[in-house]
Amino acid sequence: MKRFRIIMLSVVLCVIFTGCKGTISNDVEIDYGVSTKYSRLELEKAVNVIKKDFVRSFEDCTMERLVYAGDKQSKEHGEYYTKADTLLFFMDYKTGNFSSDTLNKNSEYPEWQIMLVKDASGVWKIYSSGCGYG
Repeated sequence: MKRFRIIMLSVVLCVIFTGCKGTISNDVEIDYGVSTKYSRLELEKAVNVIKKDFVRSFEDCTMERLVYAGDKQSKEHGEYYTKADTLLFFMDYKTGNFSSDTLNKNSEYPEWQIMLVKDASGVWKIYSSGCGYG
């Protein structure tokens, strides 16, 4: 009986600590748009950074769409923050029953803005994320 309790406790803890991560929809739409400044590989690296952060940070949410805003909008946002190499993406996602207290449960969040900045070593980092910028 003691062994059974330990096994059940282990299963419950696994579900608690791994079951609420963000997920990427199987049919997530990724739109890389057209860029004259960044290669497709560069944009794909940025998308991978966004996906990793989403899985780690958006508990009980599902990413459904990710769109590159384009060179012009990315540059404009970069100038606002005085950053040279910037990428702006718009993300659509849904929350579930157990999403964070800062988000509405069972809701859709269209065009969530994510700005990435290239650091000194040439790696994309998320600089800011949210509903809108100044």
